[in-house]
Amino acid sequence: MHKSLMLIAAVLVCAAASAQNPPHQPAAPTEQQQPSKTYSCPQCQETFKNQRELKKHLVKAHGMKYYCAKCNTGFKTKAELNAHKKEVHSAKRMP
Repeated sequence: MHKSLMLIAAVLVCAAASAQNPPHQPAAPTEQQQPSKTYSCPQCQETFKNQRELKKHLVKAHGMKYYCAKCNTGFKTKAELNAHKKEVHSAKRMP
């Protein structure tokens, strides 16, 4: 008798779960199913799975140590970064 009550309870739980997630609706895609984004090095076109790996590569392989906070462009020196900010992102740019 005890086993049959457990079986009935299991069927009821399964039916309740099915009612919440009908089988005819496809599940949302998981990370593995979604295409993964890659990041390419602008210097040598090598690709990386995330921005952190790309930045590590840029520093090690190309000496890019400074990055613009507005557009994420890399520079070898702080002077190049400052010149970029002034030329590209400054409100006082001349047309």
